[in-house]
Amino acid sequence: LLLATSCGSTEAARPRHVARTSGDAVALSYDERVAVVTNRSANSVTVLSLKPERGLDNMVVRSTLLPLEDGSEPWAAIVGADDDTAYVLLRHAQKVVRIDNLRQDPSLAKKGVNVGSEPMALALSPTGKSLFVSNWADGTVTYIDTTSFERRTELDLHQDLLDTQVLGSLATRPGLAPPRALVLPDRKSVV
Repeated sequence: LLLATSCGSTEAARPRHVARTSGDAVALSYDERVAVVTNRSANSVTVLSLKPERGLDNMVVRSTLLPLEDGSEPWAAIVGADDDTAYVLLRHAQKVVRIDNLRQDPSLAKKGVNVGSEPMALALSPTGKSLFVSNWADGTVTYIDTTSFERRTELDLHQDLLDTQVLGSLATRPGLAPPRALVLPDRKSVV
């Protein structure tokens, strides 16, 4: 519905922070003129160039299909702060890939970043500098620096949960703190 009612400029609005901080199966650019669609069972991502002012029947101007490796299972995507880059979580492949040049000639970056087991969600900081991935089976959150597109650290939620003593005195074990989703505040002052 947002796409159908938007009537902004045809030039890309270059935000200084991301419009949406949580990833999903479909991600929209800040100006809603680019959509990144994860095709989970088809192992591909589609980048759509949109002109919402043309109405629902004629909104898609260009469609670019980006095939991924077999069995990679693209799960969620999010558009970066430059409004011309997207990050896609590949659940089965256990990695994040980057799509560059969303507006002109979308292409996959040469390298991906490995994350943990059974990644479920991704979230981008409001500044777009930090990408976080929840790894359900590992009980961890992977932190990726988007400038270098490198994995910086892994936050182990098991020990943090044990340290609260809410569960009493337990030893750490897999599956103790499985993160399914991520949310970040929508403030520019955060990472």
